[in-house]
Amino acid sequence: MLLEINLVAGQLLILQHKIIEIVKAAPRFVSEYLQIQYEHQTREQWTQSIFREVIPTSNFALLPKDADQDIGETHKNLARIKRKSIEESCLHVRSSGLKDQGFVDGNQLKIQAEGMQEQLA
Repeated sequence: MLLEINLVAGQLLILQHKIIEIVKAAPRFVSEYLQIQYEHQTREQWTQSIFREVIPTSNFALLPKDADQDIGETHKNLARIKRKSIEESCLHVRSSGLKDQGFVDGNQLKIQAEGMQEQLA
């Protein structure tokens, strides 16, 4: 067993010496060959890692999994609701002569937003 390991180690040392001699004799050929091998292996690894899926859409604000819900329109509607409630609060404050105590309750805005999403659905 030990003799076989020693024999294989000697053969590997001879093989390594021959490879070094080849690289010294033709470095350009060896580097081109290794570059081709590297590019091929890299291409194989990338094709295994990258999945392409083309999703046709006319509006990029839509998420692929929620294609029926338009996020852009939802944001516009929520902004419109918030602006309207701010205007109403300002008018109420001005007409009553009270100090400003905040425009919109967060829960009220959330309820309004949920209602808008139900209308869009």
